[in-house]
Amino acid sequence: MATQKETQVNPQIPADENAAPETEAQKQVRRTRMRVVGLSLILLLLFGVVAYIIANNATIGGFLHKINDILMPVIIGLVLAYLSNPVLRFFEYVVFGMLVKKHPKLCRALSLLLTAVSLLLLVFLTFLLIIPELINSIKVFLGNWGNYVDSSVADINATLNRWMQRFSEETQTKEYLNAREIKRYISNLVGNSKNFFEGAGGKLLGVHSMEDLVGKGFSVLSAVIGAIADFVLGIIIGFYLLASKEKRYAQVMKLRRAFFSEKTNRRITEVCTLVNDSFGGFIRAKLLDSLIIGIATYIIFQIFHISDYNILLAAFIGVTNVIPVFGPFIGAIPTGVIVLITNPQKIWLFILLVILIQQFDGNVLGPHLIGNSTGISPFCIITAITIMGGFFGVAGMVLAVPTFAVIITLIKAAAEKRLAAKGLPVDLGEYYDKNTLVSAEEDLQRRKTVLRNLGDKIYNVLSAPFRKLKKNKQSEEYKDE
Repeated sequence: MATQKETQVNPQIPADENAAPETEAQKQVRRTRMRVVGLSLILLLLFGVVAYIIANNATIGGFLHKINDILMPVIIGLVLAYLSNPVLRFFEYVVFGMLVKKHPKLCRALSLLLTAVSLLLLVFLTFLLIIPELINSIKVFLGNWGNYVDSSVADINATLNRWMQRFSEETQTKEYLNAREIKRYISNLVGNSKNFFEGAGGKLLGVHSMEDLVGKGFSVLSAVIGAIADFVLGIIIGFYLLASKEKRYAQVMKLRRAFFSEKTNRRITEVCTLVNDSFGGFIRAKLLDSLIIGIATYIIFQIFHISDYNILLAAFIGVTNVIPVFGPFIGAIPTGVIVLITNPQKIWLFILLVILIQQFDGNVLGPHLIGNSTGISPFCIITAITIMGGFFGVAGMVLAVPTFAVIITLIKAAAEKRLAAKGLPVDLGEYYDKNTLVSAEEDLQRRKTVLRNLGDKIYNVLSAPFRKLKKNKQSEEYKDE
């Protein structure tokens, strides 16, 4: 019997003498479950192998890189059109909703104009206001880093001496950290220009002399000019696609109807809808979420005077917040180091504020904007970010969650279709082992309880100051009476 066999392997599970033998349907369910798991692992391994071959094959990699360079303006245009379409629809159906039926062309023209103005205004604010301020903050920080090290080391030594005098018999003041040695170590780590060109930096950049530096400068300049040209051309292509999106959609549908059957067309529509919901909704919401977090972080840091480089800290936290799961940690650690060096008295307040901001983002703002659009577990999210980040860097980490959401959803739909064809249940709860310590209902209830308790704790923490203020006000009114 299956239960007795499992009991011999794991003696902690008591034997059920009345357990029925495994039926043929249960065997089929178990075999199907193993096939689904095996297929998922094979697809994941195949994806990794293909990505590794492409990344390490010079011929294939060079060919794809050349195609990418040629198509970059088109790619930029497609991305801009895709991300700007909700803005265009907002202007068409909300701002100029009364013109949609009577004057559709005028409505489209005005909406396109306002969308272009909004995009150009965003670019203008970014390049003329935010980026110069960021560059200035970086210059000031690099110019004063020596003074910051001296001040931080003095504070740390003073704190350590106070602790030693309080908790031990030590009465002499000691210099636990030497600021001169620390600055020398940092200088050696960075290196002067000669060592940089001759050492690892020169190998990395291919610069070993002034001639190489001049050549590299021209290469960088041409690359910057090319990137600007691609971006401008991409904007033109993007707005052309927005202006004629109905015609492009009709052309694609005409080709699909001509070359594919109705069944295949329905399947293509289902997959495209899934990809749009997973990628479009997630990326737009994540960008908006990161923008709000960056602005909120800057305002809060300004209110509490966290540092002289609040715009630098907020920009770094906002940009890294685009990366799911790991983004807050990537943003908090280096910004925390900057605060520790420049204003160590505010480091604990900085840590508290970052935790509160991330809790607000993870439990209030993020779920409201993004929701549960991905529909995958935290384990799959971490696995997806690790794998995609290893192969494709930061871009892979950003796109990991929607990519795996599409893959898992397609595999799940195919598996459920095959199960239904075999007359087997598609509910996940039917596939829990009867002798497992946690059933499907208990697992679901546990997750609901954890989320509810976490929400209650966050609400209590955030509402505590307001409750205290209300209580003090009531007591003052009572005294007045």
